[in-house]
Amino acid sequence: MPPTSKIDFHQIHKVLTERKSDTFDKETKLLKSPNDAGWKDIINQLNFNISPKYLYLIVKENRHDNLTKLKLILDVYMQNNQQDISESESSKEPFGDYDDFSESK
Repeated sequence: MPPTSKIDFHQIHKVLTERKSDTFDKETKLLKSPNDAGWKDIINQLNFNISPKYLYLIVKENRHDNLTKLKLILDVYMQNNQQDISESESSKEPFGDYDDFSESK
């Protein structure tokens, strides 16, 4: 029988879901660098004896479908943020005509 992992992947997913803003860049929707402080904070919260870079690889390589699940949650999170931003900016005046940016013939 193969050895069992000492890492609780369900716990990892739970914490990553709670701390999605620490793992993904809001503008690019890409994973933050493994050197980002958010990864270290997550490791401390998990209380696992693994490095932040290893956790980053677990997510990046989509082990136990962590990245797939997080992207689904992240898309909802980003859409909600986008709605909040667009609602707050709807009262602002538009920038003006886009004719200034058209190509001259």
